[in-house]
Amino acid sequence: KKFSQMLLLSGANDLGGTMFTDEVTQDAGGNEADYLSPAEMERLTVDIGRKLRQRTTDYRLL
Repeated sequence: KKFSQMLLLSGANDLGGTMFTDEVTQDAGGNEADYLSPAEMERLTVDIGRKLRQRTTDYRLL
């Protein structure tokens, strides 16, 4: 979680897609991936003075 904040402070502008079910990792034989709830994502961004925004797949803001 701290690494996500460091990336955002270093120029990253996207935390990546949110998957509520992780079939991709399981299908590949891996364990469940880490999951950040929308509330956790918001806390991470607010703590570093950033605003969390939700977008569509073609980057239009919701």
